[in-house]
Amino acid sequence: MAVVNNLGSCLKISYVIFAFCSAFFLGALKGLIVGPIAGLTLIAGNVGVILGLFPAHVTWTVYTVAKTNRFDIPLKLAILVALPALFGIWLGLSIAVSVLVGVGYGFFTPWISAFEAFRQDTESNKFFHCLVDGTWGTIKGSCTVVTDFADLCYHSYPLYLKELRESPASDELQTLRLIHVPGCIIVGIIGLVIDIPLFTAIAVVKSPYLLFKGWFRLAQDAINREGPFLEIACIPVAGLTILLWPIIVIGFVLTTIFASIFVGLYGAVVVFQERSFRRGVSYVIAVVGEFDEYTNDWLYLREGTIFPKPRYRMTNGSFSSEVSVVVHPSAVSRVNSSGSVEPPAMLVPSLVRSVSVRGAIQEVRMVQIWEHMMGWFEMEGKELLDQGVLTPADLYESLKGRHGNESSIISVGLPSYALLHTLLRSIKAGAHGVLLLDGSEVTHLNRPQDKFLDWFFNPIMVLKDQIRVIKLGESEVRYLEKVVLFGNHEQRMEAWDNSGNLPQENLRAAQIQGISRRMMGMVRSVSKLPTYRRRFRQVVKALITYWLEKQGLNRTGSMSSGDFIEEPGVTTDEIDEAVQNMIIENGAYPSPLGYGGFPKSVCTSDGDIINIDVTVYLNGYNGDTSATFFCGDVDEKAKKLVQVTKESLDKAISICGAGVKYKKIGKTIHDHADKHKYGVVRQFVGHGIGRVFHSDPVVLHFRNNEAGRMVLNQTFTIEPMLTVGSIKPVMWDDDWTVITEDASLSAQFEHTILITKHGAEILTNC
Repeated sequence: MAVVNNLGSCLKISYVIFAFCSAFFLGALKGLIVGPIAGLTLIAGNVGVILGLFPAHVTWTVYTVAKTNRFDIPLKLAILVALPALFGIWLGLSIAVSVLVGVGYGFFTPWISAFEAFRQDTESNKFFHCLVDGTWGTIKGSCTVVTDFADLCYHSYPLYLKELRESPASDELQTLRLIHVPGCIIVGIIGLVIDIPLFTAIAVVKSPYLLFKGWFRLAQDAINREGPFLEIACIPVAGLTILLWPIIVIGFVLTTIFASIFVGLYGAVVVFQERSFRRGVSYVIAVVGEFDEYTNDWLYLREGTIFPKPRYRMTNGSFSSEVSVVVHPSAVSRVNSSGSVEPPAMLVPSLVRSVSVRGAIQEVRMVQIWEHMMGWFEMEGKELLDQGVLTPADLYESLKGRHGNESSIISVGLPSYALLHTLLRSIKAGAHGVLLLDGSEVTHLNRPQDKFLDWFFNPIMVLKDQIRVIKLGESEVRYLEKVVLFGNHEQRMEAWDNSGNLPQENLRAAQIQGISRRMMGMVRSVSKLPTYRRRFRQVVKALITYWLEKQGLNRTGSMSSGDFIEEPGVTTDEIDEAVQNMIIENGAYPSPLGYGGFPKSVCTSDGDIINIDVTVYLNGYNGDTSATFFCGDVDEKAKKLVQVTKESLDKAISICGAGVKYKKIGKTIHDHADKHKYGVVRQFVGHGIGRVFHSDPVVLHFRNNEAGRMVLNQTFTIEPMLTVGSIKPVMWDDDWTVITEDASLSAQFEHTILITKHGAEILTNC
């Protein structure tokens, strides 16, 4: 047996190496073949847009600078004098970036697609997709990039200029005086001399830590199927990511050096804004400390920074004024001694070590953002269900994890529709940021310092401004609702008569299409986050529950295991169908369906004895239970295993109570199993449960020294699995079916329990 196991391990290792090398070389070959076509398409398209619109951009910009009331005459003249140099830089940088993006996109996209092909089910599918994926799709993608870039240059940039021209004159014009020019130039030079070498030194010193910590984390995630490999679960992809990590670290260093140029030059702007040479120099010094502090937080190194951070803004403000919740229409402001209102000042600590950014208390927390997002989705979803625009079939298709128009209506369309209405409400209320459900407002000042919002919040604000500037009419808004909800599903768009029609004017139609593409693109991006997917899945199940309640379905039904399970010959698919029908008919939803890609409504284990594990979602909560049943006539050996397993669960529940250590559960189960010479499977554990299917705590069923105690009103599952032989599970190729290594019998029982002041209450019945 040991020889067979060693041979199997060697074959698996050989397969992984072969798969990685195959994907590596096939991907590189595809990149060399497809890359030039896709890259040239992207480069030619973007460069064509840049050069074709360049005369118009120059004309629009010069006209806007001359027409706007935001600047006084000296500042206008200074800008006009600088425009030739600025446009020259724009031409050079934009063309250079287009070339780099074209080369990188054209080569790396087909290459990476070869690795992603290993997500397919069968070996033939893996090989086929390894050859095909990333070929035509890469070429189409390059065309999409060019289309979006053209939309940005042709529509978005003129809209920004139009807003600048039509905006009223500011209360205080930014007056440019000759005396400020030398100071601006000197501080800009000082910024380059100080910030570039110090930023570079910080990045270089921390890059080894970033390299090795990244390697460690990626390897850990690949082994545990977490992080970026949560859904992919693909060793070749993990290997590619680990292989490319040094390039990413080098890119971080180069990006830091490039960014430090503009950071240093911004010191000249600070001199102009603050009318102070000293504050400009203070900015040059302080920004080094801010960068060091930010990278420390990002890499979880020491808190704060060793560099000084002098104040470089004239106004003073408390930290709370920057991060307090803004409830519309009140604004974050304060009144000075003269009675005039001043905006909140930027917080810049004095020359002392600062506390970590992680330690800052934010009034608006990320969990609030998540909750309000999901609240938007659920609220809009209920309205659409009431109107008959969405159907229960849409919801079920989404939970099954299928890809297609019907599935995307819920996964992409519903969030996009809710986001659109949120932005429209914020615009109508005149909010500076985004209004939440409770009327509070999230702005750049009080938003959580979360990496998710770093790239998600700013595009939303830009999109909000674009919608506000073009001033959509009622019919145009209704048409935009159709587009974002149904996407390319033309039949559903036509079936929904909401008085929305496509504008006849080509420019307006293009603007609406551009907004819808950007909005749906943002939703698709955020939908890749595991946190989002888990929370959105709960929203979909809540909508199903809402629909079932509206139908007034009976909830008193029950299922008897003896109805069909005791008859040999019944397939597990038939059991799954019967359980699913019973759950849905009684107004609940089978929680496992679609969970992590699981294709069934119930977990089943068949043999001489069969275990059925059922989890239902009802009224916003999950309940999880399982039991082992006899299939026909079974021998005494199987009957005893089932009996002892049930006894171990009962004994474990009996010792539970507030303040009891979790590890006592494992000891109780393990002691009882040892008494009867049964093994305890370690890979399957109990878990917290409630509004979320799986949560803390993790309940181990074997002897352990893990810390933690039970608390009052806590709910979790206990689900011991005992075997008569090996305790090592082996997973089949379908990634779901699990058997013991020696194919010996196993049994499992499970209950969801509630910790009360009297002990534990069993919440499930099976």
